[in-house]
Amino acid sequence: MTVRLLMVMLLCLGMTGRVAAQETDRDQALDRLFDVLADTANAQQASQVERAIWTLWFVYDGVRAQQVNLLMRLGERAMGSRDMDAALAAFDEVVDLAPGYAEGWNRRATARYLAGDYTGSIADIQAVLALEPRHFGALSGLGLCLIALDALPEAVAAFEAALAVNPHMDGTRERLEEVRREMAGRPT
Repeated sequence: MTVRLLMVMLLCLGMTGRVAAQETDRDQALDRLFDVLADTANAQQASQVERAIWTLWFVYDGVRAQQVNLLMRLGERAMGSRDMDAALAAFDEVVDLAPGYAEGWNRRATARYLAGDYTGSIADIQAVLALEPRHFGALSGLGLCLIALDALPEAVAAFEAALAVNPHMDGTRERLEEVRREMAGRPT
């Protein structure tokens, strides 16, 4: 692990432990992590940076932080148990309480996708990307929704955008190639 990556990771770990981290500090840490993510060719290092980014995205430290973070954990558990009604109810509350919290929208988008509500998921993904344009998870999720809606050229664009932000997403790269092969096999 490079010294630069180690310093960025330590900074991020320290930030997630503070109750009221400044948004600008969080944004600066994310900027540094995205720089490292773009620069590294090491898969293990990229995975560590990606986890740090997800950690910063997931932890909410704004107004009603305790309530929002509890609802996020409840929604995650419900989603893990495939109880989409409970997951959606939790994430609906998160979005209502913290409309500026991108990860709340992203988790609801995921629950909507899993429930088969692709257009609802896309609407939430648009909210995520308005708040955090580098959200590679949301961009990849957009591609999945577009595949489900048989909008393959748009899915290709979404996957390409995700990979432009995070070139280390092997699953997204594989899906992109599958969609390209499917499009090449279709009559024009």
